[in-house]
Amino acid sequence: MLLVVVGVFGETYYVNQDGTEDFTEIQAAINVAVDGDMIVVAPGIYQENLLIENLESVSISGRNASETIIYGIASTINSIVKISSCNGVNFENFTISGEGIGGCIMELSNYTYNSTIGNLIFRENHTCRCLISLGFGNENYFHNIIADDNSMSAAVFMIASGEYSTNFFKNLTIIEDSNNMLYVFWGYPYNDQTNGGDLVVSNSIISYDYQIANYGFTSIDIIYSNVEGGWEGEGNIDTDPLLDESYQPIWTETQISPCIDSGNPNSPLDADGTPPDIGAVYYPHDYHITTATSGRYRYRSFPVLDGIYNEGFETTYVCEAVEEQTSSFKILDQDGYDNVWDEEYGWTGDLDNLESVKGYKLHTVDDVEIPTSGITLPENTRVYLEAGRQNWIGYFPKESMSMTDAFADVSDHLLSISGEDWAWDNSNTYPSDRCGLIYGKMYVVKVDEDCDFVYGGGEPVIPREREKTTGFDYTETPEYTPINILSIDDPDIEEIGIFVDGICKGATKVEEFPLQIFAFVEDENRGADDISFGFYYGDRRYRQTKEFAVFDEESGAFTEKSIELKPYEFQTIRFGEADEISLTFELLSNYPNPFNPSTTISYSIPTESKVELTIYNIKGQKVKTLTNDKFDKGKHSVIWDGDDDSGKSVSSGIYFYKLKSGKESSVKRMLLLK
Repeated sequence: MLLVVVGVFGETYYVNQDGTEDFTEIQAAINVAVDGDMIVVAPGIYQENLLIENLESVSISGRNASETIIYGIASTINSIVKISSCNGVNFENFTISGEGIGGCIMELSNYTYNSTIGNLIFRENHTCRCLISLGFGNENYFHNIIADDNSMSAAVFMIASGEYSTNFFKNLTIIEDSNNMLYVFWGYPYNDQTNGGDLVVSNSIISYDYQIANYGFTSIDIIYSNVEGGWEGEGNIDTDPLLDESYQPIWTETQISPCIDSGNPNSPLDADGTPPDIGAVYYPHDYHITTATSGRYRYRSFPVLDGIYNEGFETTYVCEAVEEQTSSFKILDQDGYDNVWDEEYGWTGDLDNLESVKGYKLHTVDDVEIPTSGITLPENTRVYLEAGRQNWIGYFPKESMSMTDAFADVSDHLLSISGEDWAWDNSNTYPSDRCGLIYGKMYVVKVDEDCDFVYGGGEPVIPREREKTTGFDYTETPEYTPINILSIDDPDIEEIGIFVDGICKGATKVEEFPLQIFAFVEDENRGADDISFGFYYGDRRYRQTKEFAVFDEESGAFTEKSIELKPYEFQTIRFGEADEISLTFELLSNYPNPFNPSTTISYSIPTESKVELTIYNIKGQKVKTLTNDKFDKGKHSVIWDGDDDSGKSVSSGIYFYKLKSGKESSVKRMLLLK
C-alpha cells in the first residue's frame, strides 16, 4: 500500500547545480516552497543538509535516484534530511550519503503524517544512531529503499512507538551494513508506553541476520519477505536473495532469484505487469497464466517459459502448480507423449520439455492455473508445418488476429485449422471471419505440403470463445468432429446437441448461422449409425430429431448418407428430409483471400441455369468475365488467375466478383496482394 497524495500542486521549482534552473541548492528551493508546491532536482552531488518543516502536500523528487546524491555533513540538525511537523510530504528518488552525523541520516519528527518516502539509496553513511528515525508519525509509507554499506550503532529504522500509529514499509533491500548494528527495526516506547504503534513490512529483503526488536510495537506484521534467519509470516522465505551489483534479482542460465514474482499477490504489479518481486529493484520479464477447466480438453500453449536462453524446461517443473489445485491433471503433445499428475502416485509420463512454438492439450478434474515467468517468444519466430499430420502449434502474438491475417504466408497450403473454439477447412462452409486466434492457445493445422511461416499482421480482432451449453451436458474427448449446421427454421431453439446411441456428445448455442457443433466421440463409437440431434428451448424443454441431411461435396447436394465422425474431418448438415432439401443460390467466399496470384471462387445454384461470374475493380469497371454459360444444378468452382480479359496481370488491390443466375445475384469482395 502506497500513499497517493491527492490535491493540486502549486508552483514547480527546479534545482540544478549548473545554474540553469531556479536554484542551485535543494534547501534554497525548500525555503520558498509553500503547501502544494513541487521541487524537481537534477542529477548531481548536493553537499548539504535538508530541513523540511511545517509543509503540507509538498513533493521533493530527484530525477534519478542513483545519480541525484545528497551528501550530508555534520550540522545542527544532526540529520542529513529532517522532515518535521509535515503532512503528506513526498520525498523520493535520491541517494543519501554522509559522515560525521551525530544523530540519524533521515528523521521524521514532531508528528509527521501521511508522507511517502521512497526510491532512496542509503550508502556509505556513518552515524551513531540509525538511518531513519520516526517520531510519533502515523501512516507514513516507505517503499523501494536500499540500505548498503552503512555503519550505525543502533538500527536501520528507529521508531518511536506512539499509540495508534502505523508505519508501512514495502520493497526494502537491507544488506551489507555494519556488524555492530543492533536492529533493522527498533521500536522504542515513549514514556514507558507498551501499546506503541504497528509495524507493517512486505516484499522486503532483510539480510545478514539483523534483529527485529518487538518490545516497542503493538504488533509486527512481516509478510512476503526474504528474512535471513527467518520470520513467521505469510509468504516469508529465508534464502540467498541472489542479487547483482545493482541490487536486481539475478536470472541467468543457471540461477533464478527466489525473490522474482514472490511478493505479496495483493500488491500492485511491477512496472512490467508481472507479479511483484521481493526487494527494492524488480527484474523485468514476462508472465503468463495458462488455465485449464474442469472436465474439458483445453488447447493451450506456453508463450512464456521459465528460461531466457533455454526455452524448454521440464514439464513437471512448469506444471508443478497443479499439484496443490487438483487430484488429476494431464498434458499431452501431438506425438502422443504425455505427463499425468495423480495425487496418490505423483507424476508419470514421458513428455520431458515444453516449447512455446508448440501446442498442448490439457485435461483436469478441477480448474487450475499454471503461472510461468520468462520471456515471451518473439512474434517473428518462424513456425514449421509438416504435411500429412496434425501440427499442434502455439499462438504467441499478444494481439488476437484473424485466421486470414495470421496464416497469410501459407494460405495457399492450408487444408484445415482446428482450435478449442472453432474449426475451419478450405471448403469455406464456416466463415473465416469468425476464426480469431487467442494468445496462449493452441491450434491444430493441416497443410498440403511442408512449409513454414511467421504469424502475419493486420488489425486486431475480438475473438469468439466457445462456451459450454446449459441445456446439454457432455464429456469432451481429446479429439472432435466439427459439424457445421447451415440453417434451421425454428427461431425458438436456444441450443442444439448431437447424440450418438442416445448419449449427448456435444452441443452449441444457437447464434448466427452457420452453427458449429463439436462431436466428442470415443474411437469405438466413431462408426455409430444411431445419430440424432436435440433441440433445447429453455426451461428444460427439449425435442429430438433424426431428420437431417448431409452435404455431399461430389454431388453438391444434401443426401441421406450418415455422418462420418472422424477426428477433425468436417461435416455439413441441414435439418429436414433429404428429398425435401434442395440447393440454394449461394456465392461463397473466395479462397485464399488475400491471394497471389490465383484464387478459387465457389458457388451453388438450385436448378440448371445460365450463370454469369464477373470480376470488377474498385471503380466498378469490368476486369474479366470468368464464365457466362449454362450449368447444371449443384456446386461449382472457378479459378481466377489475377488477369483481365486480355490475359494481362492486374495490379494489387481490392476487387469485386459478382454472380448472376436468373433473377438472383450476389457480390463479394477480395484482395489481391503481390
